[in-house]
Amino acid sequence: MGLRQVGFPFPLSLAWWRLYFTLDSPSKCVVGEAHGFSSHYENECVECDRLGWEFGHSFLMRSIKKFDDNIEEFVIHWNHKHIQRKK
Repeated sequence: MGLRQVGFPFPLSLAWWRLYFTLDSPSKCVVGEAHGFSSHYENECVECDRLGWEFGHSFLMRSIKKFDDNIEEFVIHWNHKHIQRKK
């Protein structure tokens, strides 16, 4: 169940810390997951690196809208820059 369904956890709760450290880990965040749970993207793709930081920032600001915007922006970037390379 995602943030859209349940909202952000209470700040500084155990659930909040778990999500925060997942988003803050380059290989575990949404971007890292797309890169096969690797953090290599931090050095290889400036846009993926920037978007990875944006997910964490959106979480800290408790902005579902910004989080959704980050997802949309990342999907567009991924499909444009990375899907083509794998073909």
